[in-house]
Amino acid sequence: MPRGDRDVFTVRAVPGDEALLSIEDRHLGFRVGVGVDARARLVRVVTAVRLKGWRGRVYFAPVRLAHPLVVDAMLARACRRLAAE
Repeated sequence: MPRGDRDVFTVRAVPGDEALLSIEDRHLGFRVGVGVDARARLVRVVTAVRLKGWRGRVYFAPVRLAHPLVVDAMLARACRRLAAE
């Protein structure tokens, strides 16, 4: 996965109320959909990863464990920023 570049998570498309992002790397492909239901005050995050070869599996093994914590932290930060606006 590319690291450090702010454009890594650039929105690729917005069909309806969902933003779609994708990242391709030599070792894996990553897709994420982020949907917002403002009326219900819900945010939905769906991710999919396609591992490419043994390096992708080795890389993703620890990421798999940390992934829920990272997503929760990102959503909490987004909520704090939006509440401050």
